[in-house]
Amino acid sequence: MRNHTTARILIPSLALALALAGCGGDDDSKTAASDESPSSAGTPASTTAEAATSTAVATSTGPTSETTGSESSAGLDLADGRHPAYATGIDVAARTLTFDVIQFLTGADAAAAYHAANPTDLDGLIGDYYILDENPRLRTAPVANDVSVMLVRLAEDSSADSTPGTFEELPAYFAATGPGQGAAISASPYWITIESGVITGIEEQYLP
Repeated sequence: MRNHTTARILIPSLALALALAGCGGDDDSKTAASDESPSSAGTPASTTAEAATSTAVATSTGPTSETTGSESSAGLDLADGRHPAYATGIDVAARTLTFDVIQFLTGADAAAAYHAANPTDLDGLIGDYYILDENPRLRTAPVANDVSVMLVRLAEDSSADSTPGTFEELPAYFAATGPGQGAAISASPYWITIESGVITGIEEQYLP
């Protein structure tokens, strides 16, 4: 009887010990899986909250000045920089200039373009420049209040040097120099400087 009673007491104790041992093994395996997993399950709550805040700030940030400039230039469909063009319209009160972008070629490029357009002309290009206007599209852009205007006042002082001018005097200046080809309101091409969709420079190109 004594041995039987002892056996009944040991069996439940052994079962409890095995159950406890089994629980410990499960915890160890789960901990190992978490350490190896690249998921955010082991990431502290504070770190996750900081990452979410950073993402929200980055998403809500407005466009930079560079992006804004790119969008303005894209609206004009003309990159920032200097572009040769013929002036085709001007509105001093609204401070806008309408122009036709051209290709102003010099040197070997000019000779090659001229020969392609005039293959039977044996004399070749006269002078050192050639103007191509293959796209008649007109563009209108606002003019900066502090726009730089440089004019070749050949009729006034017989000089090919550029001298400062003003945007307000351009209508009279265009009329005095005579209309150009097609829709051009001036005989000479101009270098139009675009910055973020705004005209900041207007420089007359001297033609010998």
